[in-house]
Amino acid sequence: MTSSTTTATLRILSHNILFLPEWRLSLGQSKRAGLMASADYLRGHDVVFFQEAWDPNATKIVKKALQEQYPFQTPVAGHSFGGWNATSGSLSRLAMANAGVFIASKWPIVFQQQHVFQNASGSEKLKNRGFVYAKILYNNSKHIHLINTHLQTDGAFMSDFAECAQMRVLQLQEIRDFIASSGIPHEEPVIIGGDLNVVKASWEYGALVKENLVVMEPTQFLGHPYSWDCHRNSFIAHYPWAGRMVLDYLLVAKAHSSRVRSFVVETMLVQPRESFQVSKWFKESWTIQDYSDHYPIKATITVDL
Repeated sequence: MTSSTTTATLRILSHNILFLPEWRLSLGQSKRAGLMASADYLRGHDVVFFQEAWDPNATKIVKKALQEQYPFQTPVAGHSFGGWNATSGSLSRLAMANAGVFIASKWPIVFQQQHVFQNASGSEKLKNRGFVYAKILYNNSKHIHLINTHLQTDGAFMSDFAECAQMRVLQLQEIRDFIASSGIPHEEPVIIGGDLNVVKASWEYGALVKENLVVMEPTQFLGHPYSWDCHRNSFIAHYPWAGRMVLDYLLVAKAHSSRVRSFVVETMLVQPRESFQVSKWFKESWTIQDYSDHYPIKATITVDL
């Protein structure tokens, strides 16, 4: 450490909030947004990453509610060219959906860029799926770099899985190449997070860490062992065959991790203060006791800045 270096503790939360467009599938989006607006789990962080923020009304509720604590917020990536310092990749004005990702920050965002992936398969080709990059001024003095993303989902058929996995590899490489070409000083941390649609207990995750993204993993994992759990979560409990897995991550780019002292990630079992009813395609309704089908994860990173 130099005389101008300080040790900081960064607190970052990431949550896939399942805000599908309500016209397409009503899952209590506005109701859940109101519950999230007053939820403790969204408080007390430096930065929050959101994924699946596709429903405009529900997203607006959450953004407005967090404005006081997180006054610096990016637009939702992939929606339009407006509000960004830069746009890269393959943004289409004719896309059926945006990327659904945005960042809310306690600290000033001094640069924000959206990137739409150039690689996708199946129906994903019709979406502006990608990532949002933000450079924040932590404690109004030190730069921290953030990337929030939601990668290619698996197709509906087993035959699609290999192709979808390959698309995720290519998308991860787009992120890796973006970081490498951005001229970010190695002593400044780069934190990557979101719903990567990569099962941690798979070859895909090992390749992500070592080759396709090249990252530092957390040194400790706390909380619930799964971020997507069909045995417990009320949104997906009627799909018990789908299992339990980790799909959501917060990671540090390996080339920008030399000053990280500790890195702890916790999966949070949080539930709203009240339950509510949803129905799917006019079928019998069921009771929901969760904010989303994914549980949020939070990282506590001690780093010299």
